[in-house]
Amino acid sequence: IFTALADAVLVLDRAGTIEFANGAAHELLGWPAGEAGRPGGLVGRRASALVVDPAQAALLEGPRLQDALAEGAALRVDLALRTRDGQTVPVVWSSSVLATDGAATGLVCVARDVRVERRIEEQK
Repeated sequence: IFTALADAVLVLDRAGTIEFANGAAHELLGWPAGEAGRPGGLVGRRASALVVDPAQAALLEGPRLQDALAEGAALRVDLALRTRDGQTVPVVWSSSVLATDGAATGLVCVARDVRVERRIEEQK
């Protein structure tokens, strides 16, 4: 299901490390899908390292991530993500707790590219 979505989907473990990234995530962030899981590839990276604003990056690491996992809280926020080549991409980031047998195992996150919408807003 995740592979067929047009939006970027990332699955994070409890530490905020990317365990899965669909093709749209690789395309959005400029990482070839063939590099998944290899050193320097998208899988295995800390999701917080992709977030431009350090205050927002804190949502995906350390105590704030652990609080979100414990509370089971969903998150929806506007973020700017950093691509492999250093460009900034505005996204709407949604995440929900991923649970197995009632225990939080990580997060499933969806990042929707909003560059087109932002350009239209700017032209108004």
